[in-house]
Amino acid sequence: MKAVLKGLSLSILLLVASLMTVQSFAEVCGVVTINSGSLNIRSNANQASKVISRAAKDSALSILDSHGAWYKVKLNNGKVGYGSMSYINELTPNSSENCGTVQTSQTSLNIRRSANSTSRVISKATKGSALRILVWGSWYKVKLNNGKVGYAHSDYVITTNNESSQTYSHEIVTGSDHNKTFNGLSEPAMITIGAGVSIRTAPKITAKRLDILDIGTIVQQLDKTKYPHTIGTTKDYWYKIKRQTGQEGWIFGSLLVPVKLDELESAYIKLAQARLNIKKPNFADSVNLHSFLARIESESNNREARAIFSLLKYLTLRLCLSLVPPDTQAQPYKRWIDSQNNLLFHIPVGDGGWILKSEILWQLHKQYSDSMIADEIAWQAAENNFFSDCEGYLPCYLNVVNQTTSQYLQLYPNGKHSEEAALFIADYLRGVVSNKNQFFEFGTNDLLHEVQQLKIVLSHFNGDRMEEARSNLAILKNLAIHGNQTSTQATTNWKLPSLAEIADNKENIEAIVNVLKFGAKSFLKKRGRRKR
Repeated sequence: MKAVLKGLSLSILLLVASLMTVQSFAEVCGVVTINSGSLNIRSNANQASKVISRAAKDSALSILDSHGAWYKVKLNNGKVGYGSMSYINELTPNSSENCGTVQTSQTSLNIRRSANSTSRVISKATKGSALRILVWGSWYKVKLNNGKVGYAHSDYVITTNNESSQTYSHEIVTGSDHNKTFNGLSEPAMITIGAGVSIRTAPKITAKRLDILDIGTIVQQLDKTKYPHTIGTTKDYWYKIKRQTGQEGWIFGSLLVPVKLDELESAYIKLAQARLNIKKPNFADSVNLHSFLARIESESNNREARAIFSLLKYLTLRLCLSLVPPDTQAQPYKRWIDSQNNLLFHIPVGDGGWILKSEILWQLHKQYSDSMIADEIAWQAAENNFFSDCEGYLPCYLNVVNQTTSQYLQLYPNGKHSEEAALFIADYLRGVVSNKNQFFEFGTNDLLHEVQQLKIVLSHFNGDRMEEARSNLAILKNLAIHGNQTSTQATTNWKLPSLAEIADNKENIEAIVNVLKFGAKSFLKKRGRRKR
């Protein structure tokens, strides 16, 4: 993985991007700090002007501008007025209090009584207004200016707090060669590092927004402010930029990083890796990243880069799936699921849900088997969520590991993850043998076949754990031939034990419990059931 192709370090794919985390930026928020009651919002920036609305204590306001000792603010009801700075605490990304700005294609966002899309609407918050966030989750518990407390879906609220925003180092890529061009743009060039980046008419947060740019948008730097500006606790320059369309405007520097136009693929990979490692991913932003990776994959002429973009695209798709709630009939989830349906498998039990088909990743490995990241593609395929409905049939549980971790070892017995894979299989076998009385059907020929496959795979490995694994395979082979002599199960009275009952077995170990309860090692885990 240390090979370099045209300045493209492939080891980037496997690195934790400690210098590259992404900020999702919202408008400036302020929290009402009046001692009691509510804050008067006036028609003009003076004490004598008419009171046009009120904002409850501890609710949030969207700060549009400042006039002397007054903030120009927008309320949840859509009204714009002025509030005294003495009673409004402007929040920063490091503030202990949290707020977010409503971002929706509609004129307002529904605020519901409970954290679900069928709950009664108790109020509305106008697009661009601020919400005080009380509790985090896929639904935010929020307080409104009218004093009501309810729930807003996180997909429609952009936050500025530490939970979801981090900093992105400007030292990722540097460039000073002004001879390079890209779609009519010249260096010095920059790339947007988040979704929903505002381009404004002037270098200030209150300037009119011209447009919103997607992640990975390349722009040309035309100028920058003479001095850095501070937004919250972030200090940076404003950059005047030009888009490929010719449109010019200003973007705050924390949302951009410099880029060399002849090293765009390297910058794209670093950017995607950073977004995959963000602490609190957002569904809409993750879908935006997935679309971006699909686009650059199709545009790249570099085969090695395409392999990386393809893998990152599917890893991002898995991330998106992990953010989809059980009720996939709700929008925008259903629309996105429908657009990806040929890549997905629907889990027909429990809460349901969708997983990426493992064959998609194995096909990707076949396509790029000569690539420098082929090992990593195979490992991600082995670690992919796997659905199989075993229902107590012992060979099926062994087949699960033969189709996943074992398949990786067959391809890469000396691979980057081979030792980890072998130890996982050893622990898995220990768990199966410890729970052999929990299985009610052994399937002699099928069990012998699965045991032989695992025996071959583990023959390359040595050590005490491997000797134990081979002993457990011998036990399973004997079980296939002679049956379970220690158990006389009456099938008329026997029922498949629940996962909780299996987990309560004191002899059980983490490996088998993990597999039976979504327990592989990746962040999207395997499931041990056989597809019917």
